Amino acid sequence: MRPGTVIPLGPDNARVTFLVRWFGLLRVDGWFSSLEGRLHVADGVNGIEVTADVSARSVQTGIGLRDRHLRGPRFLHADRNPRILFRGTGTWRDGLTPVLAGHLTLRGSDRWIEARCVVVPETRAEKPGTEVVIADFTIPRRDHGIAVATGLSRFNPLLWAIGESVGVRVEVHVPVAVLRPEPALARGR
Repeated sequence: MRPGTVIPLGPDNARVTFLVRWFGLLRVDGWFSSLEGRLHVADGVNGIEVTADVSARSVQTGIGLRDRHLRGPRFLHADRNPRILFRGTGTWRDGLTPVLAGHLTLRGSDRWIEARCVVVPETRAEKPGTEVVIADFTIPRRDHGIAVATGLSRFNPLLWAIGESVGVRVEVHVPVAVLRPEPALARGR
């Protein structure tokens, strides 16, 4: 591992939310309440590596029946696939936008994803002394077998009403000094 700062991730400083369209108009959004991992920052926002482990059972939408369905076999299948894993392998810039890339393992399928990042400055962050790194990406739900209709379920109009992709947002509060290190003092003065 390169030199840098390692920050443990958990509910105190990180949040994973999602959004999917239903019937093209309605928004269904939620979050995962259990997450752990680490963020390794080697060179400000240009040198980020991350590992995240999210409990599929911790999905929350505010509606208990919907949450049970999302944990079930048609959606996250949390009994068989209890963990959602992300292993970010590094960042690069697309113009001015940092991009974090890595492997997402969801329902036993491993896919390469690229998350576009933005840094919310300290003046707009909820916690004093921190900046917020926000990473956004989309997951094509069928590629991971989420809400794929088989057999007679193919005729269930509610499954066809679910949007083709799920938008995911990860927010991490990072101390300002980690993302914007002080320049080294000139030696010999």
